[in-house]
Amino acid sequence: MRHLFVIIILLSLVLPAANADHSPTHSRWSIEIIENDVILENLDISIQGNIVIPILIINENQISITISLNYSAPFEAEISGPESITVEGSSDKEFEVILSNINTLDYDGGENDEFEVTGTVTSRQGLPVSVPGDSDSTNVNIFIPEIQILDVEIDDILQPVNAGEDIILITKLSNLGNVESTASEVSITTDCPLLNIDIKVTELANKAIKPKEEKSVDINLETPKDYPTKICDIEIEAIYEDSFGIQSSKDNTKISLIMIEEENNLVSEVVTENLPAPNIFILFIAILCATIASDKKIFHE
Repeated sequence: MRHLFVIIILLSLVLPAANADHSPTHSRWSIEIIENDVILENLDISIQGNIVIPILIINENQISITISLNYSAPFEAEISGPESITVEGSSDKEFEVILSNINTLDYDGGENDEFEVTGTVTSRQGLPVSVPGDSDSTNVNIFIPEIQILDVEIDDILQPVNAGEDIILITKLSNLGNVESTASEVSITTDCPLLNIDIKVTELANKAIKPKEEKSVDINLETPKDYPTKICDIEIEAIYEDSFGIQSSKDNTKISLIMIEEENNLVSEVVTENLPAPNIFILFIAILCATIASDKKIFHE
């Protein structure tokens, strides 16, 4: 019985100390990621790579507390937020943390990672705490937006082309976004109606293209032999849809067509250019005869 009495006395000495550790001045506060009284579980990054995270600290203690803040940033984001904050007794305090400079095209659309904020009490009523460790934390899932960007490109023909020659134009359709995309329509047009353009470019439509992938096709272009010299503009356009609606990508090139002259004209020019020069002796005799005839005419007069 004596041993039992000693144990009871020891417990009575220990238990009050334990209860004092959870007094109203110790752990009656919390940190939340919340907006309009709704706790947020998921947030989307903007296409530009920024996001604002609303944070609320609730202090149920009757005295003020100062809390140091630490953040973990997803997607190598830059963080802008307070390092510490003081909340008066029986009050709430809101603040924002901004994540920026996230390269959304470096990640797959829909990919997510966690943002976490941890707060630790460093002082109460302006007095430093003797034993640190009174902390709370919360987190939210941050999602990469789905970005659809298709880019169409047509190679330039740098040298003039003779009318009647066949031309091959290389056309590419590239996915510059971060999700698989498809062009609903790909078309090619020209302001030279007599050009015969292969519609093979339509093969680029309705084909799924993965991020950072491109598809290409060779387009044959036939020019009539009698086509006049002219600069022809050729344009290609791809139609696709993203979260903002119908979008299009365009590219163009110019082709200088040179008309081929007719064979007879070419031969005539060649013959004319190749005629031998007049003999100098014959030319001298002709001039001399003309001079003598002129002198005789003057003498008779």
